[in-house]
Amino acid sequence: MVLYQDFLGRLETTLGQVVSARPAFVAKLEGSGGKGTITVTAEELQASKEAVSFALAGKKLDNKDFLGKSDPYFVISKASSSGFVAAVRSEKIDNDLSPKWKTTSVAVRDLCNNDYKRPLKVHSPHVHKKEENIFKFELFSFLFMCGNYRYSVMTRESNKKSYFQT
Repeated sequence: MVLYQDFLGRLETTLGQVVSARPAFVAKLEGSGGKGTITVTAEELQASKEAVSFALAGKKLDNKDFLGKSDPYFVISKASSSGFVAAVRSEKIDNDLSPKWKTTSVAVRDLCNNDYKRPLKVHSPHVHKKEENIFKFELFSFLFMCGNYRYSVMTRESNKKSYFQT
């Protein structure tokens, strides 16, 4: 299977430049007409063999699609010195406002680098409008790993002023 992708630009650098840049390595891409930049965040991972398994489900999520139903997936991002960085991404479930995602296993070092007080952001970007979330909430790593826990998420539909639970 051949995938065709647009050329965004290129960059050559050393690992030392990426690792030593704080809070993040930022550089202009060559061949992008001066418009493209790349940002890379490096972090030393702590040794750990711990893993966490979890299953997420949604109930009566907002429908963000004009025709049909939303196609939700979730992203768990961990806080870094340059903002939040995606650590886990689920599969997309088509046309379902009460999705049940497959059980996911991830190394604790990849999720929070053994820092159980590290903030996590769990959100579900709209498939076609990445800046619009179907749901979003933040928590600390240790709460996420405590076992069975139910989050009541308040969301706002784009055309309504009141909040409701999903």
